[in-house]
Amino acid sequence: MKSCREVPRPCRYGIRTDSKAFMTKASSVRVGCTFSDPAALAQVRDAIWNEAGQPVALTAAEALSAISSRRIDVWIWDMEPASPSSLELIRRVHMARPELPVWLYYSRRTAVIEPAAEAESLQNISATPQLRGPLQEIEIRAHLRRLLSSVPRIRLVRLVDRMLCSLPAEVREYLVLSLEHRDHTGPKAFKVRNGAATLPGRLRHLQRVSQATIGVGPKRLLDGLILTFLTFKAFAFDVPLLTAAEQAGLSHKALHELRRRVLGADVQWAKREPRAQFEFALMAFAKVCKVSEQAAGEIVEEVAAESLA
Repeated sequence: MKSCREVPRPCRYGIRTDSKAFMTKASSVRVGCTFSDPAALAQVRDAIWNEAGQPVALTAAEALSAISSRRIDVWIWDMEPASPSSLELIRRVHMARPELPVWLYYSRRTAVIEPAAEAESLQNISATPQLRGPLQEIEIRAHLRRLLSSVPRIRLVRLVDRMLCSLPAEVREYLVLSLEHRDHTGPKAFKVRNGAATLPGRLRHLQRVSQATIGVGPKRLLDGLILTFLTFKAFAFDVPLLTAAEQAGLSHKALHELRRRVLGADVQWAKREPRAQFEFALMAFAKVCKVSEQAAGEIVEEVAAESLA
């Protein structure tokens, strides 16, 4: 993997930061790979490593279980062996995880071309035939970059990067790492102290640094980021809010408590359509980050435009 040179860049809201490069390094994406051809699997696997992802080899029979249990963030399949059940498997995958980016990188065979084209009509599923020669590596890497950036957690981190400009690097790292753990661990509880334990700074130090910078501690920041993430999945990917919470290991009661902590008196107004839920959560997160409502409003409009595209 090529090293990422962290060159300070201007923040849109007036603060210099290197957070884009930082966020990319701090997040890992597990990519499920299902290929009948060992050579194709090796080529895709190497490209995943080059893009800082984690390849996970799966058989077609293992794929649905791995996806449902959230062991992978992305799935790539060559649709082999071709059979009438291939399209049914894709539909079941999409039903289990509508937010999951799926790439059907199929061989140029008549038996798979038609089901691949039909599957591509589903949200977050793309299909392209395998190439041969020097263009293949270029195509694989281009698609991988798109897939990795399409993972909901990664997309949200990039969107709220402009809100995290004012935070110290170690606090940003804690937030991204904690969100990654919450997204990966599912029903296993993830506490504030767990995230801080893996970082160079201790929780007490993070608390002190965060308080000195913006006047609130990392726990309050994390609450805001998690609720923003859950409502983002509901708005951008049609995942019911309660389902998104359960995927992150939160019960209905825990979700209710999280919403009350983050939204306060506004919680009664946030029980509306997904866009309103996301907008209220994002506005609350912007407020605690000491960022203008304009920044949050721009993000909401950006997500809305992408959803309609």
